[in-house]
Amino acid sequence: MGKTTTLKALHRSLVVGGQRVHICAPTTSAVETLRHDAMTADTVAGFLARSAGREDLRGAVLVVDEAGLASNRQGAEILQLAERHQARVIFLGDSRQHASVEAGDFLRILETHAPLHRVELTDIRRQTVAAYREAVRHMATGSAKAGLERLDKLGWIQEGRADYLRAAVGDFLKLSDEGRRLGSVLAVTPTWEENHAFTDLLRNELKARGVLQPGEVVSTHEPLSWTKAQLARATNYTPGLIVSFDRAMAGFKRGDFATVSRVEGGKVWLQGPGGERCLPLVRAGFSVATTKPLEICPGDKLLVRANASAAKLINGQTLTVASVRDGQIETVEGRRIDTNRFKQFTHGFAVTSHRSQSKTCDHVVVAAARLDAKAAYVACSRGRLSCALHTPDKATLLGRLPEGKREAALDFPLGRLLPLDRTPAWERAAQEPRHEAGSVPVRAALRDSWWRGLLRGLGEWSRRVLPGQSVDNRNIEKNSSHANYRFPSL
Repeated sequence: MGKTTTLKALHRSLVVGGQRVHICAPTTSAVETLRHDAMTADTVAGFLARSAGREDLRGAVLVVDEAGLASNRQGAEILQLAERHQARVIFLGDSRQHASVEAGDFLRILETHAPLHRVELTDIRRQTVAAYREAVRHMATGSAKAGLERLDKLGWIQEGRADYLRAAVGDFLKLSDEGRRLGSVLAVTPTWEENHAFTDLLRNELKARGVLQPGEVVSTHEPLSWTKAQLARATNYTPGLIVSFDRAMAGFKRGDFATVSRVEGGKVWLQGPGGERCLPLVRAGFSVATTKPLEICPGDKLLVRANASAAKLINGQTLTVASVRDGQIETVEGRRIDTNRFKQFTHGFAVTSHRSQSKTCDHVVVAAARLDAKAAYVACSRGRLSCALHTPDKATLLGRLPEGKREAALDFPLGRLLPLDRTPAWERAAQEPRHEAGSVPVRAALRDSWWRGLLRGLGEWSRRVLPGQSVDNRNIEKNSSHANYRFPSL
C-alpha cells in the first residue's frame, strides 16, 4: 500500500537527478490517476505503439504502474524495448491482485522465476481501523481465508441466503445516507449477473426515495467478451450482433459500429453506410456485442466501457447523469454522451472486482456468492473505514478460495524430469553480490546462467520426449531415462 505516494516520490527524485522518465500503465483509468497526480503518463499499448525511432528512450527509466495488469506480450515487448535502448525498467504492482485479461500473468512470473531484485511495501495506509487493516494485511500476504475470517469476527460478513443481494443493497443505502452520498460507498460484485441484479434492486429503492428522477430508455451495447479464437470463427456470428471497431479497418473508422447482416460461406457481412462489407475475421481490432435497452434517469451512475477520445470518455470512468433528453446524456462532470454514436456504457452503481482495482472509498459493500483469493483481496481492501461482505452461504464462501492465478509453463512441477531449484529467483538474486543501480543491462541479465540452463534443459528435454507422449508424472515414471535427466553443464 502507499504505492501512489511512493511513485510520486520516485518520479520526483529521478527527474531532479536528471533522468528521463517515461511512465505508463495497462489501463486508461490507471493512466488518468497518474495524470491527476501531475505525472505525464500513457497507456502501455500507446507507449509501445509510439516507441519506434524515439531517441529519448536511450538510457531512460521506464516505469510501468499497475504492472500486475500487464500481459505476457506487453511485458516482453517492454523488456525488448529496454534492451534496445539500454534503459532501466521499474515494474510497480501487486501480483496478488488481478492479472491481465489478455494471456499471461506477467508480474507474478517475473517475481517467481526471474533473477531480479524486488522491493516490497508492507505498511498499509488505506485502512484507518486497526482490525480492518490487520485483515487486509493477511490477504496481502496470501492468506485470503485468514483475512476473511477476521472480517467475520468483526461482524462484517453477513449470510443472506437467497436475499443476500437485497441485504447488500440495504447496507449500501444505510452507508450512503439513503443514496444522498453515493460517492462515499463503493459496491463490488465479482460477476456481471450479480452486478445487474444488485443494480436493479438498488435503482428501485433510489426511485422510491426520489434520488432518481424520471428518465428515458436508450439502446446500449452489451459486450460478449469473446476471445480472439471466438472472434475469428464465422459460425459464432448471427444476424443482429453488433461489431465495434477499436481501430480503422474494412472501411470503418475507429469507434464505428455496424450490425451483422448475414453469415455465408464462412464469411461475416456487415451493413455499412455504403452497403455490405466483409469483416476480416483474422485481424484483431474489433469486439462483438448485443443490443440492450437501458433506462437512464437524472441521478444515475454510468460506467463507461470503451474509450471515446473526442467525447473525453475513458474506459472504466464513472459519471453521474445530470439530464437526458432525446438520447443526449449530460453528466455532472461536464461530459456529453450522444447515444446514437456511443453505446458502450451501463449503470455504474456497482463494479466488478477487476474494475474496483486501484479505487479507494470510505466504505465498500461486496455482494458475492463466490470469491477467489485475488477477488477477495481486491474487493475487500477498497474501503478506508469498513467492508460489508454479503454472501448466500458463509461456509461455502470461506471453504473454497482458489488462488485465481493462471499457471505458466514454468510453474508446472516436472519433478525429476527438470529438477530446478524451486527457491524464488528473486531470493536467490538477493543473496548474490549487488551491482550499482543500472550497471547490469537487460541483455546481460538474460545471459545469466540460470536462464541459459533453463532454455538448454527445455530444449534437450523436448528432443528426448517421444512423439505424441503427454507430459505427466505417469509417463515420467515409466521412462527412467527421462526421469534421470539432468541439465547439461554450462
